[in-house]
Amino acid sequence: MSTMLTTYNITLTPLQSSLISTVYQWYANQSSITAGEQAFLSLIANVSQTYPDENDIRVLWGLSLLNVAYESEYDGQMEPEPMIQAREVLTTSLMTEPNHPGALNYLIRAYDVAQINVSEKAINYVLTYQNLVPTLSYPQHLPAQIWMRTGN
Repeated sequence: MSTMLTTYNITLTPLQSSLISTVYQWYANQSSITAGEQAFLSLIANVSQTYPDENDIRVLWGLSLLNVAYESEYDGQMEPEPMIQAREVLTTSLMTEPNHPGALNYLIRAYDVAQINVSEKAINYVLTYQNLVPTLSYPQHLPAQIWMRTGN
């Protein structure tokens, strides 16, 4: 990587350097996906706090929390703590950018649990997400999970 940067005379901003080193840590431990996801979560949370105006970084933090929430240590838990925290982080990102497709997508996933009172909290996100790109199949397919859970 540094050879390519030098060859093309590219200078990274501090944010770019932080992101590259953060992603690198996700894959640094080739023997443990869980360790990589935990490392990425810790680092992306720090980057998000260092650069609070970078909404896409906040959304990546929310996604990382969801990744961790689905790890085996949380098997059997309907709403593990990282999932609840992901909802908070992603909801905050929507305050800045109400139609952020990634935040909406991940929030829908964060509320896709087998409890109707929880799944119903995703309905407004589903409606917003479906209206963003009505001609694409994925925004029509993903919300079907919530519609099935809530009986709509």
